[in-house]
Amino acid sequence: MHPETRLLSVSAKLSLFTTELGDLIVRGHGRATAANLMLAYRQVVPLHNEWLEGFWCDDCQQTRWWHVQRHDRVRHTLRPVAPGLWQQAAGVIHPRGNPTVSDFSRRAARANGIHGLKQFGTI
Repeated sequence: MHPETRLLSVSAKLSLFTTELGDLIVRGHGRATAANLMLAYRQVVPLHNEWLEGFWCDDCQQTRWWHVQRHDRVRHTLRPVAPGLWQQAAGVIHPRGNPTVSDFSRRAARANGIHGLKQFGTI
C-alpha cells in the first residue's frame, strides 16, 4: 500500500498447501511432474516458496495479511490474500467452526456452569 514504508512482520508464517493438480501446473510445474508430486505427497502437496503472513504498516497503523511468494533469497512478491487461499493455509481456524462437528457438540462445548449441566438432565 505504501511502497516507501518498511513493513514489520507481526505473525508466524502460515504454510500453504494444495490438493489440486491445476494449482501446481499454474505455479510452473509440468503436468507429469505435478501428477508425480500429487502421488508422492498423497494428494496434499506443500507449497514450499509460498505462505501467508501478517505485516504491520506504520503509515496505516494496522496489520494486513499478505500472500508472500519467494523467488530467490532476496526477491519476494506480496499480494493481498485471496479469500479462497485461506482454505489452503495450515494452522488457520475455520471462521464458522469445524464443519464436521455437529450443532449439539458445538452447543455443549460452549455450555458451562450449572446452566450447561441442565441441558443433559443431570440436575
